[in-house]
Amino acid sequence: MNSNESLTRASLLIKNSILSFGSRIIPLFIGIATIPILIELLGVTRFGILTLAWVFIGYANIFDFGLSRAGIKFISDCIGENKQDEIPSIFWSLTIVLLAIGMLIGSVLYMSSSHVTPYILDSKGELEFEVLYLIRIVAITLPIVLLTSGLNAYLTAYQSFKRISSIQVVNGILNYLAPVVILLFYDGLIAVIITLFFIKLLVFGLYLHSLWQLTEDDLSTPTFSMTHMRELAKYGGWVSISNVISPLVDYIDRFYIAFLIGASVVAFFTTPMDVLLKLGIIPVSIVPVLFPAISGLHKTDKDKAVRFTIVGSNLTLVVLFPVTVLLILFAEELLYLWVGSEFAENSMLIAQILVIGVYLKSFTNYSITYLHGVGKPKQTALVHLGEAVIYFFVLFYAVKEFGLTGAALVHTLRLAVDYYLMNMLTYRYALRHRNGIVKSVSFISIGSLLLILLFFIDSMSLKIFLGAIIIPGSVLVCWLFLVDEEAKKTLLNQLPDSIRKR
Repeated sequence: MNSNESLTRASLLIKNSILSFGSRIIPLFIGIATIPILIELLGVTRFGILTLAWVFIGYANIFDFGLSRAGIKFISDCIGENKQDEIPSIFWSLTIVLLAIGMLIGSVLYMSSSHVTPYILDSKGELEFEVLYLIRIVAITLPIVLLTSGLNAYLTAYQSFKRISSIQVVNGILNYLAPVVILLFYDGLIAVIITLFFIKLLVFGLYLHSLWQLTEDDLSTPTFSMTHMRELAKYGGWVSISNVISPLVDYIDRFYIAFLIGASVVAFFTTPMDVLLKLGIIPVSIVPVLFPAISGLHKTDKDKAVRFTIVGSNLTLVVLFPVTVLLILFAEELLYLWVGSEFAENSMLIAQILVIGVYLKSFTNYSITYLHGVGKPKQTALVHLGEAVIYFFVLFYAVKEFGLTGAALVHTLRLAVDYYLMNMLTYRYALRHRNGIVKSVSFISIGSLLLILLFFIDSMSLKIFLGAIIIPGSVLVCWLFLVDEEAKKTLLNQLPDSIRKR
């Protein structure tokens, strides 16, 4: 078995997907438990500023202009085509450029920190100094974060998710727990921000150690290849367009609502939206595992690359659809228990509409991953660019005329259009697996229509009855008629012997 075959085994991808999911779900629960404590220790204003630091550091990879994903793509290509001798040049070209970008943007942010501070904080005093310090520490952290993303790209290409997941769990837990511990001894944001800097330094060290243990490539001599850099930049440039547009269109609706209706009602839209986005944790855990596999296979075994994409989407449907049914049927009751009667009354329909969009977006991730894996980031970028231009105008009209409901409808409609367009592109390049794509899209579309019909169920007894029928029924139907036999066998083989014998 050659290197590429060993890294694209279905059993390995399943194990890595489980590890990836665990690395995201564990910190999520830690965050839920510690955030109330942080709010109490810091106060609402300081905690709000801390969340900005989390967001900036967490999304700092947007500043790599798609180069990290390009690195995964081209290193995986080399593994797939047995061209390992080119990997050191790709790795070092990526690393050198990421370091340069991090230092450049970090320097600009550091030098402009005194001008940025007033945009974050209106009042003067102690908080002004803390925010200034925060911005400067974030600026110093940026090169470390981008270098770490380069190391992550190398380990991802080699499917080293056991190491990656372990590091991400450490990072996620410390990100929430360390500030709590520090605040027991020191007041204010400065100590917390310094702690976050050392956490990122620790994470970088752990990635470096993992790289040192894993690599069989000769990375001892830094080399820079302008040819490889041009390839990385060309691919990464198109990826970066999608990376910039996607969060922009995901969050622009709340600014439209605040401007056209008023900030007082924004929470009725954002509260269900922010929670529903957590549904995406399943595909977000799987697609990083699929991407290097698809990249490594697309020239040597195109059928297998497409099949992995379809199987990932189908297995996600088996798990995600029942959860979505519950959220739509019991939206009002869940909102009431979580945030009270006012939100239950004002956000129920909004939540139901938004959940359809999040449901479809979860499957779009697989099409985009496939298209990027086979070297078609330009197509996805152009689609996203066209969608964004139309969306900004339609959303403005919808919010102005129909309020929160209009915003939710247009948001979900955009995600539906994106899902079908990306699948049309996938269909174009899928060759012999087109029937599998049509079948998968048909099941997901029928599921969407069924979910919309559930909007009109008011009786609690009927909700319970339908939930009891639809949830197990959908799992059984999808498992029997959608998931192929090879995928079933591979999944069942991952179960412990004691369970399989039953």
